[in-house]
Amino acid sequence: MYWLNLYEGWQYRHFRRELIERKITAMVTFVLTLAVIVGFAILVQSFSSAASTPALTDRDAERMQAELTAMVARGAHH
Repeated sequence: MYWLNLYEGWQYRHFRRELIERKITAMVTFVLTLAVIVGFAILVQSFSSAASTPALTDRDAERMQAELTAMVARGAHH
């Protein structure tokens, strides 16, 4: 009976160690997969935003310039 108890205890410790190693492996795999997905999303977002925006123009500055030009033209006619 004594040897049987030792053997059963060894199996439990061995199983527990394998279970912990599997959990750690699963967690590392999950974290690495998540990091790859986040990195890919950041990469796609940075390239898509740079490629989709044409040369930016300041519409407010253009509007102000047009209004100032119109005001100067009205002032010259009066």
